[in-house]
Amino acid sequence: MSVQFRIVAEAEAQCLPRLIAHFAQRGLIPSAVSANHIENRLEVIIEHPTIDDLSAALIRERLEQSVAVASAVVTHRPD
Repeated sequence: MSVQFRIVAEAEAQCLPRLIAHFAQRGLIPSAVSANHIENRLEVIIEHPTIDDLSAALIRERLEQSVAVASAVVTHRPD
C-alpha cells in the first residue's frame, strides 16, 4: 500500500525543498512529487510506496508544524 501526502502551503521559494527534507531526514526517497503554483499557494503531492503508518504520521505531523504549511493530509492508496 502506498501513501500519498497532500500539502497546501504558501508559495515560497524554499518551501518545496523543506517539504522533501522531512523524507530525506528519515532516509526515504519519494516515488513521485508534484507541485502546482496556484495564486499565492503551492499544492504539493508526495507519494511513497512503502512507508509504514507510524512514519507517515510522524512526517505529516512535522509537515503541519512547518511555518508555510496550511494543511497536510495523508491518504493510503491500494497498489
